[in-house]
Amino acid sequence: MSYKKKKKTKKNKNQTKRNQKRNTTKNKKKNPKQDPLFKIQNEKLKNPKDNSLITLKSLWATMGEQWYVNSSSYWHNDMSADNHGMLGGLEYVSDVDLEGTEEYLSGIQWNSSPTRSLDCGAGIGRVTKVVLSKLFDKVDIQDVEQRFLDKAKENIDPEKLEQVFCCGLQNFDIPQNHYDLIWVQWVAMYLTDKDFIKFLNKCSLALKPGGVLIIKGNTSSPKTLIDLDDHSICRTVKHFAEVFKHSKMKCTKATLQTKFPKDLFPIHIFHLIPIEKKIVKKNTQKKTIQTETNKKQK
Repeated sequence: MSYKKKKKTKKNKNQTKRNQKRNTTKNKKKNPKQDPLFKIQNEKLKNPKDNSLITLKSLWATMGEQWYVNSSSYWHNDMSADNHGMLGGLEYVSDVDLEGTEEYLSGIQWNSSPTRSLDCGAGIGRVTKVVLSKLFDKVDIQDVEQRFLDKAKENIDPEKLEQVFCCGLQNFDIPQNHYDLIWVQWVAMYLTDKDFIKFLNKCSLALKPGGVLIIKGNTSSPKTLIDLDDHSICRTVKHFAEVFKHSKMKCTKATLQTKFPKDLFPIHIFHLIPIEKKIVKKNTQKKTIQTETNKKQK
């Protein structure tokens, strides 16, 4: 047996370099600190209660489920079941908001005639009554507050309204392959990033082929803002985009709501579709040739 070191050939050196480069790339991908969403969650933001600095990661970790308990209590105890309560005293924006929603949805090119929609965070059925029930044969609604849903049942055409879900969005098990449209307005702000991503993944399974998910809500700049009155956050457009990238949904368009009062937060409409699974075709031709060759040799 020879104990002399084998000389590295040029081919071996090149192979080693390629392996090193591949390993370096893998390590970079696995490093969470390089993830833009990780950076956003660890960015120091102003605590509105005492002006101290806090991160979303530490806030959500500290509060845990209490984040949702406090949010639910806010709507249960402080908000009335009418447009004044739903819009935080800004009911004068309702008409402009609904006009923008109807205009946007009317412009969608559907693969086939849409029949069913789901309104998440429906409240008293403001959007479903005026817009969704006119565009779809059947409508389902979801909200965390039963008082609001009871009012929605009064407001929405009973021939259109089918399923009513009373639960938090973070716990919502959405029926699969069921909807042409899932509408989410002014409610994603109550979800942590982790639960937001889980919700998006559920939506990818809940949509019919050709179905779309629309998220409409406030956006901030240059940083995400925290509201500890109703326990919500106002994400930046970039923050939304990074959450979408971690999900099984793809954002194809972001549209700014027009004609909104300039002293209010900008409103963006995000258009999302499920990411298509890549079908990998196995190369069976090569295997067949090899098998036939082996048979001949035998």
